[in-house]
Order: sequence, then structure tokens, then C-alpha cells
Amino acid sequence: MIVLLSGPTGTGKTSFASALADWGYTALRESIPEPIFQRFRNDPRSHCAELQAAIIHARVAAWKSLRVSEKIVFDRSIDEDASIFCRMHFENGLLSRDEYDALAKLAKEAEQEVPKPDLTIFLRGPVEPLLARLRATGHPSVIIDSLPRQLDLYDQWIAAQTGPILQMDNTRCTLESFGKFIASR
Repeated sequence: MIVLLSGPTGTGKTSFASALADWGYTALRESIPEPIFQRFRNDPRSHCAELQAAIIHARVAAWKSLRVSEKIVFDRSIDEDASIFCRMHFENGLLSRDEYDALAKLAKEAEQEVPKPDLTIFLRGPVEPLLARLRATGHPSVIIDSLPRQLDLYDQWIAAQTGPILQMDNTRCTLESFGKFIASR
């Protein structure tokens, strides 16, 4: 079973991936190389393309290094990277047209190397709690300021998905309650 945890920044995907790992899933978490992320934080325009390419490459590398596992959970997908984050950064002027097109091509090629999920769990929440989480965890202002657009792009993205989707507002969901659900399966 391959599960994709999807959703906007701050919805708790990483926490849910960790919980699923505790319940026997192999978690392939989003990997952002810290030096590249710091360069992006300090100068988003100059380092956005570098960061997005590194994230896409890291997802493929995580999949390729995976040992045999019957239960896998991905923390976000390459398709989300391209369709939401690269698009959002392009619209905000952090990526040039050439950079955006190159990242879209890279994502399409990378998607061929990673399997499609059996289930997408789409986590969502209201804007204000998400903004509070992003501020509390020190996300860059470029991510905080673009959250409304990110939510719009996610609505478009989720509407275009064809596989099975469980949508969940986890504003009041705890990892313990989610664990009870998983354990009952």
C-alpha cells in the first residue's frame, strides 16, 4: 500500500508521516537540504530554482534507496512540487519562465520513476491556524505570505486528481485519534 500525504504547508503532513512510520509504514519524508534552504530563506529569488530542483531530486533518491516495504507513505509528491509550489513561485516572480519550464520538465521525468499512490490523504485546515503554525515554526515569509494562493492551487490540484482521496481537516484531529483509526484497519 502506497499512501501519499498531501496538503498545504503547515497541515501536519510530517507529523502524520511520523505517526504512520510508528504504525509500520516506511515514511519517505520531504527532504530539504539545509544549506540550500538557508540560501532560499536569505534570497528566495536567487535560490528558488535550486531549492525546488533539490527537493524533486531528493524525492526520487528516497524512492530509489527504499528497501522492500509493503506499506509506504510519501510526504508530498513531485506533482505537488511542480503544480503547486513551482507554479506559485513562478507567479510570485521567484522563478523565471525558463526556470519554471525546466522544473516542470524535471518533475515530469522524475514522476516516471516514482509509483502512483494507492491512496492520497489530503490534509487541510483553515487559513488562520495554518498561518499561526507557519509563523510558530519559523517558515520563510515568502511561504507565509503566499499561503492563500497555495490553498487555491491545492483546491485546483485536488479537483484534478483521479485516484482515491481521503480529505481530512486535521484542525481538531490528534495523532492519537488518527492512530486509533489506523489500528482499526
